[in-house]
Amino acid sequence: MSYNPMLSGSLPKFLEDNKLISLNLSNTNFSGNLPDTIGNLKFLKYLNLFSCQFSQRIPPSIGNLSQLEILDLSNNNLQGHIPNSFFQILGLSYLSLGSNNFSGDLEFEFIKDLKNLTSLDLSNSGLSLNSWDAYNGSFLSSFPMLLYLAVASCNLTKIPTIINYPHVMAFLDISNNRIHGEIPSWFWRNIAVNLSCNMFTHVANPLLNVNTYNYFSFFDLHSNMLESPIPPLTLTNHTLLDFSNNHLTSFISFNITSHKNSLWYLFLANNILTGEIPPFIYNMTKLLELDLSNNMLIGSIPIYPLPLPNIVLLDFSNNHFTSFISFNISSDQNSLTYLLLANNSLTGEIPQLICNMTNLLVLDLSNNRLTGSILSCLLKGVNLQVLKLRGNQLHGAIPNEISPICELQIIDIRDNQLDELIPRSISNCQSLEILDLGNNKLKGTFPYWLGNISSLRVLVLRSNKFQGKIGPFEGNLKRNYAFSMLHVLDISSNNFSGKLCAECFNNFKQMMIDKIDTVQDLTIDIVNPYYYLVLLTFMNKGQLMTIQKLWTIFKSIDFSNNFFEGEIPITIGQLTSLQVLNLSHNYLTGEIPQQLGNLLQLETFDLSVNKLSGNIPQELVSLHFLEYLNLSYNKLVGNIPLGGQFSTFSNTSFEGNNGLCLLSCNKSIPGVNNTTTASDLGNQVPKNRNVDLNNQFIIDTIVCNLFNSTSLCMHLFFNNEISIPHFKWDKLLFSINFKDHGQCLPAESLTLLQLKRGFTSGDLASWQLSTNCCIWEGVTFDESSGRVIGLDLSNQLIGGMIDPSLFKLTSLHDLNFANNIFQGISIPNYGWDQLANLSSLDLSNADFAGKILVGIFRLTKLTFLDLFNQNDEFRRLSLPSKPIFL
Repeated sequence: MSYNPMLSGSLPKFLEDNKLISLNLSNTNFSGNLPDTIGNLKFLKYLNLFSCQFSQRIPPSIGNLSQLEILDLSNNNLQGHIPNSFFQILGLSYLSLGSNNFSGDLEFEFIKDLKNLTSLDLSNSGLSLNSWDAYNGSFLSSFPMLLYLAVASCNLTKIPTIINYPHVMAFLDISNNRIHGEIPSWFWRNIAVNLSCNMFTHVANPLLNVNTYNYFSFFDLHSNMLESPIPPLTLTNHTLLDFSNNHLTSFISFNITSHKNSLWYLFLANNILTGEIPPFIYNMTKLLELDLSNNMLIGSIPIYPLPLPNIVLLDFSNNHFTSFISFNISSDQNSLTYLLLANNSLTGEIPQLICNMTNLLVLDLSNNRLTGSILSCLLKGVNLQVLKLRGNQLHGAIPNEISPICELQIIDIRDNQLDELIPRSISNCQSLEILDLGNNKLKGTFPYWLGNISSLRVLVLRSNKFQGKIGPFEGNLKRNYAFSMLHVLDISSNNFSGKLCAECFNNFKQMMIDKIDTVQDLTIDIVNPYYYLVLLTFMNKGQLMTIQKLWTIFKSIDFSNNFFEGEIPITIGQLTSLQVLNLSHNYLTGEIPQQLGNLLQLETFDLSVNKLSGNIPQELVSLHFLEYLNLSYNKLVGNIPLGGQFSTFSNTSFEGNNGLCLLSCNKSIPGVNNTTTASDLGNQVPKNRNVDLNNQFIIDTIVCNLFNSTSLCMHLFFNNEISIPHFKWDKLLFSINFKDHGQCLPAESLTLLQLKRGFTSGDLASWQLSTNCCIWEGVTFDESSGRVIGLDLSNQLIGGMIDPSLFKLTSLHDLNFANNIFQGISIPNYGWDQLANLSSLDLSNADFAGKILVGIFRLTKLTFLDLFNQNDEFRRLSLPSKPIFL
């Protein structure tokens, strides 16, 4: 029944006379516990429960399966200790317990009696194997001869002695541990070795008789602390070498005559390599992929014809190359599909020889100093899917000869000097998802005809010379279909005019979907192999910022710095997943529509420098995720709403509106000017002033507004029986806060609930909308500010995803997600910079996947970071008091 992911159920009670020999439920959705009666399957030889949903402990009765030869329980949610009876199954030849949530130490001797065992996988199991280095060689002769050993993320601090047993292993994985020191020379005799994400510092010279073994084909040493020089490698059968993410300052030496035709993959990215590329690299004629990115290399980059006739990927990005070079060789090489040269110092025009690379899928020349025009062949071809030329000095028109069967998915040519019109033939690219033409000199009217590209998600036209009115959309387009997939529409800083098209906003269906649907959409979209190349630059919270990965769930509209007039359409209120709305610096009139209070995901809201009038709608108080608000320099009047996020905004959010006041404008409050703004209430009252309240003065309305979102309403009365000398309003407001009531700010509670929505499992029963987060499990808050400063969600069996709302908890000091079951979900790459107060971060044993996040290392207050037992490139790090920048 294997490989039926929609098939669910649980294991039954097995009868004692059961004659079952083989049971394979791998890659199904079976769940529940392993029943005690599993021990009745005494004839069972093959049991495969890989990648199911089984949980709880392994029953001791499993030791009764004396005939069992193959046992795979990996990639489940099994917990607890391994029962001793488990190791009575003496006939086992294959044992896999990896990717579970077991606990405790597993002694090395457990495999001593399993004489037939050839394959053992304990990676990411939760088990600790730190005692496995305590045995001498003579003791090891009685142990089984393992051909496959995987013990990644098992708390190892030394190389287990069993690995030095004198025989060749087909596969050895000791990655994601804390092993340091030297890589022994005898490692090279093994066929496939993964030592990545440890703390190795150097490599011992290979054994003199290393060619006797000479089976090596795969060696992964990325993310260690290796320093140059690396001893010359003379092996002949290897196909992959990965030394990326180390501290190498010079290239590895190779004996070219012995293996130039065997090396397929060479990865040296993220080191400190300097100088030019050595000539011997171009003699490796079998190379398929060469990655030298993120080093300090100089000189020239080879262009067609390449001396590497089989090369598929060249990544020389993030270096200091200055020019192209063409080798004078006879070659019909045309295998290159990925050419990544971004972030260098390349000058001159784009080489015409690139047109000969007809199999190119991805071309990235971003952020260089290239001049001239865009080669027409780059848009005329039928294979290219990603074209990135942003950040150069290209000029002239965008080529008009775009292939009728264009396959381009990403066109990013922003930040150049391109002029003329956008060619209509771009609409031939029916797979186009991202079109970024920002910051050029393009002109013409709004390209409404792009609406027939049903896949278009991002359209950026900012900072050009476009003009005219927008919509309703013309031509043969169906108005309920045009731009329906847009996530981002940025037409800011142009010369557009006229009224905002109310009907047009009805088309933006993708901006109307629920946040949960957005996350599901992200899960599907993440399979696109090119999304990691996307950089999205936009105006947010008053400053220009760039994001990379989270753009797939980012929703933004920016019409700022144009000449739009008239009223704000109420149809914008339908765009409920919108996170950024910027209509500032126009000539908009009328009132702010109360329907904008429906934009519950809104984080940035800017209507500044218009001619808006009337009151600020009370409905905007419900925008609990709002972090940036700018309503300044309009003609707004009346009260500034109190409560919600409005209590956090400074007077700069409202300045330039002479008719605005914080409190009820028809009440005279001693010492407070009626134009006082929210942040000034405690600062503008005259000090040392006696207040004689001869008449009853009720301020319960004020206090109710302050605490509206928590249903807390205080009634304070001052009458002729009370005289308060030296009364100060700032002291009154200080006393009317959440400190006296021991509560979190409402926005903090709502943020945590949004975070909880991303979880698909875990017991957070106390996290309820009807209660305040001050009493929620795992939450620590600051009584003086009401903000969350600690979040301990360890050991909660939480699964699902980390919602980006986490980064709204900007006062966090301690964050702990340790010992959960996120099952390979990647941690958000964008947003860590917002947690500027974070000092402790624990993501250990939570089954996250992906690469270590550079943003984490920009947290200058971070003193403890634990990423131990994670997949791929995560490892435990303890940081010194001084900040680390990568």
